[in-house]
Amino acid sequence: MIPPAIKAWQEANPEVAKECRRADQILEEAQTELVRRLTDRISNELVDNEFMLDEFLDTWGRRLGAFNEIRRVLLTLGIQE
Repeated sequence: MIPPAIKAWQEANPEVAKECRRADQILEEAQTELVRRLTDRISNELVDNEFMLDEFLDTWGRRLGAFNEIRRVLLTLGIQE
């Protein structure tokens, strides 16, 4: 069930809600590729290397968090029943 506030926003902005769904589909593909590359890098470079792991998290942690937050917003605004 879509929360009433989101439903009202979608009804007032149907084209934007549709574009949110479209944008999320594009980001989902990008996220899949990004996660594939990250897991390859983790497997190849970060095994048993605490310094590299810390550097990796410093570099990518916030970016991944922001990326996931953007997707969450798009999913919420573009949700369909």
